[in-house]
Amino acid sequence: MSNLEYQLREAMRAAVADAEPRGEVMELVRRRYRRRNRRIAAVSALALATAVAAVPLAGAWRGGGPPAHRHSPHVRLFPGGGRILLRSDGKLRWLYPDGRIVTIASGFAGASLAGRKLLAWKNVNPPGSSRFLPKRCFDPECTRFYGVDYYTMNLDGSNSRLVLPAELPVGNTGIYHADVLPSPDGSRLAYLRVVQRRNGTQVASEMWSVNLKTGQGTDLGSYSRSFVWNGDTTILADSADGRFIQLVNVVHGNWTTYLTVRDPRLLHAYERARPGHGPPVTVSLDGWSPDSNPPALALSLAGRGANSLSAELVIQQSHVLAFAPDRNQIYWLAWGHDGVFLLHTGEGDDPGSWNTYIGTVQSQGLVHVQNVGDPWDVAIFNPHGNVIVFFYNNGDAMGFVPVTSPACGRTGGCLHFQPKSLFGRGTPLAWAR
Repeated sequence: MSNLEYQLREAMRAAVADAEPRGEVMELVRRRYRRRNRRIAAVSALALATAVAAVPLAGAWRGGGPPAHRHSPHVRLFPGGGRILLRSDGKLRWLYPDGRIVTIASGFAGASLAGRKLLAWKNVNPPGSSRFLPKRCFDPECTRFYGVDYYTMNLDGSNSRLVLPAELPVGNTGIYHADVLPSPDGSRLAYLRVVQRRNGTQVASEMWSVNLKTGQGTDLGSYSRSFVWNGDTTILADSADGRFIQLVNVVHGNWTTYLTVRDPRLLHAYERARPGHGPPVTVSLDGWSPDSNPPALALSLAGRGANSLSAELVIQQSHVLAFAPDRNQIYWLAWGHDGVFLLHTGEGDDPGSWNTYIGTVQSQGLVHVQNVGDPWDVAIFNPHGNVIVFFYNNGDAMGFVPVTSPACGRTGGCLHFQPKSLFGRGTPLAWAR
């Protein structure tokens, strides 16, 4: 178990026992959720990692076991149109509303939409493989040093191309790539290059970009906790101490200050959302809205001390909204379509504490959507933005629900249908036209 995973598990145990984990541990948990969201959402407006569950799903799931994989062409397997990319048994597959399943690639651990292509990745050290493992390595813990190869490919799996190969371990340290994100035009990748000892302690971390046409990489230097693309050649990045948002030119490697945690707009907004918690001391990026005009930027702010609660800010030009819907930490914001977003809050691994809210950049109000059973694992908007598919690892189940009003009015129009469930198809990764 890595040092990060150990700290995450200890944080969960402490929350269940009504203890307060250390502030830096809870920040690891929050960053874990934000990183997973950015990795999926930033590559395409069609693929968003978020989640929400609706009460009627409980009744729908009690109605029977997994359906057959073959369906009448007149029966729609799921609402919302398009096709859903699944990972199942090491294969990438498209699932169509008429029940057809088309396998496009094998041996991949996951994929995301990158415009009209896929960014897919595979482990280069699956169990039993010796690639990249030193000959003296007999301890199973050594396999934690496997790397990940990243590929681009067409939506049908053709023209697969290795664009970011894994790096060899060096001595007692492993090297891995985190937060691999393509630019909006698909011409570049940006990622964090992390060097880590076998015990999980981090040696170094730096940001890199690579030109996918020439293969040339650029060392962007100073470690950033997280980042988002701000165009095809610039990036917004958190500073290592969490006090600044910086603008990075990936061509020349120049860094300039974009925003500070002491900005009066941020101070006033945080005070409105979390009165009495003092000024915020850290600011983190949660990404741009993908298709609202003008675009909006989401930021997560946190105060000092273990008891300080986070708040979410949405900035659209000079308009600033601040959200803190309950007394739980905010772990995840995911952008939907046309300024619609979802907030996810909770404490520990107690499902009763997790809440999901939907909102828009036009309103301070949020609509609470009640979770059912265990917390969700993945959710993805359909291309029109009016249906969400939710995936629960516990039960291998996908549930389809309509986006609720008023948010659906800003997307492809509100749909009205009873929640529908599917079992045993695999993990949904993206939803495309």
